Amino acid sequence: MCNTSHTKALHKTILTCGTGKFRYPLFHSNHNLLPQVEAGSAPSHVAKHGGAQTGAHYHRWMDTWTKTAQDSEYQIIQASCDQSHHSEALCCKSGFEYEQYYVDNQTGEGTSWYCHFDDDMYVNVGALVATLAKYNPGRDRLYLGQLSIKHKNKLREDILKQFPKHKASSYHFGTGAAYCISSSLMKELEPYLRGPKRFLDTCRAITEPDDVTVGALIVAVLGYELTIVPLINTHYNYLPSLDLNSLVDQITISFGQLDMAAQPPLKNVVEIPNAQFSEEDDPTRFLSYHCLLHPKVSWCSRTLYHCLLYPKTSWCKFT
Repeated sequence: MCNTSHTKALHKTILTCGTGKFRYPLFHSNHNLLPQVEAGSAPSHVAKHGGAQTGAHYHRWMDTWTKTAQDSEYQIIQASCDQSHHSEALCCKSGFEYEQYYVDNQTGEGTSWYCHFDDDMYVNVGALVATLAKYNPGRDRLYLGQLSIKHKNKLREDILKQFPKHKASSYHFGTGAAYCISSSLMKELEPYLRGPKRFLDTCRAITEPDDVTVGALIVAVLGYELTIVPLINTHYNYLPSLDLNSLVDQITISFGQLDMAAQPPLKNVVEIPNAQFSEEDDPTRFLSYHCLLHPKVSWCSRTLYHCLLYPKTSWCKFT
């Protein structure tokens, strides 16, 4: 899984995944869903990904919410990290994101927020910007997100000794799928996040994965609380409960499975009445959700979208 972060309240998007570094419009590659195409043969709308290339389902993200971040600069960072979902790999990739944030600030591209979104999230950019505008990120130490678990984690005594100025021993932390940190708090976090493998070392010291480590640093070590933002939804939320009227106000939606043991598995996706796309064509419901928010988008037509993905289909009018 790759990690996505936004800075300057959506003026830069960073995707971290493999090795090397590319500047390209953002795409997401969740669980290797994107088919490979022959190297060197891809059209201009296909992004190179470390020697292989990605197309087809890449449009589910490239042509949806990333298009709504006006005047944004997209940067794909392929991090030299293991591709597994283990704690070390997650901390390694998040460390690349944090480092890029600080590099950008040092080079004069000052940012108001650091926001992270996993690649299985749809971001309602308008709702996100409207929410961030309510706060003063340069003054207030802010950690915005959604609770990952209801109970507090507790740091062991041997871990607390490594942080002699800690403010608490227990802490809540936000789900790592979607959260934002204000620039003033990012400044205070710099000793723990910045530098080659610095965050990975911090994760090892706290003995937790990336999202838990960030929560421990902010809440237990520095003494600031998580500000819960109910409009942030992840696959941990029961997504079918969101009614049509509230859907348009959500900052993020996601997708997942409610019961993997069930046959067929019970899906956890938003329900959109009279959706533009079928569940077969749009299993995440991101396409239909995007058309709900932006109905004038040209490809909010199943026929046109099919031709964008598969232009060589005989009945498509363009190649």
